[in-house]
Amino acid sequence: LCDLQMPDMSGADLYAAVQKRWPELAQKFIFITGGACSHDAREFIETPGLVSIHKPFQAAELLDLIEARTATIEPVSP
Repeated sequence: LCDLQMPDMSGADLYAAVQKRWPELAQKFIFITGGACSHDAREFIETPGLVSIHKPFQAAELLDLIEARTATIEPVSP
């Protein structure tokens, strides 16, 4: 789970760094957003293939999303 807005690095920047160093982990990201974000952040979150959930959300919604997301990914080798 990764928030789009964090103190030292944006969620998009973290995702880009992970994608470069550990591309197999990038498929596991689920982004969280409160909706009040920059144009660039909105554009990023709409990128095909990215999964996100908007605050406020119900715990059941998040659990369903996690279950669906993890069911479609391959395990990462150690």
